Amino acid sequence: MGPRREGHRHEGELRIPRLKDKTAIVVGAGQGPGSGMGNGRATALRFAQEGAKIMAVDREPALAEDTASMVRQAGGDSFSFKADVTRESDMAAMIEAAQRRWGRIDILHYNVGVSIAGGDAPLLEITEAAFDHIVAINLRGAVMACKHVVPVMRAQKSGVILMISLGKTRAEVAAMRDAKVPLRRKMGTAWDVANAALFLASDEANFITGVDLLVDGGGALNIGH
Repeated sequence: MGPRREGHRHEGELRIPRLKDKTAIVVGAGQGPGSGMGNGRATALRFAQEGAKIMAVDREPALAEDTASMVRQAGGDSFSFKADVTRESDMAAMIEAAQRRWGRIDILHYNVGVSIAGGDAPLLEITEAAFDHIVAINLRGAVMACKHVVPVMRAQKSGVILMISLGKTRAEVAAMRDAKVPLRRKMGTAWDVANAALFLASDEANFITGVDLLVDGGGALNIGH
């Protein structure tokens, strides 16, 4: 399920999985064939590797099931769920299904976003339809998912919500980052995003909230250079 980096441990020391007994909804967990390992799938696998039960959500049920199946094949606990983030009723049904199955929801990981692929364009060229489409996926879907999961997390007095910001197409991002990333002059992989999400979802980050964590190899440091 991807690279695994662990520190040195004394002989006989037991390592407790960082998300043991946690439950996680990964929205955008599916991906099309031939697209490599995407952030959503990598995060689902990484969370499961650390002991979490996974609800793999995607608008394409077959793609969501592919990810859930990969988790199960690796020994994890996962089920798939079809949901369109542009429909509040789907977000409500998603949360209700997770709550009914697990009795609690520890992590909501919203890994859905579009930019150029959604019709984004410069101000003078963007269309009303494209703007509404992008906002519905990137903003409204995230807000509606939170609307329905927050009452659950408040009732259980715990919970983690993670939002992944996506932009340009994968090919454009790869070319851009390879050229500008100071660290190794190579863009990161989905596992780098998944490992960052794992840290934020774990108890190790239980005093961290309301932060933006850049996983860009220092790319933001090159602005203006």
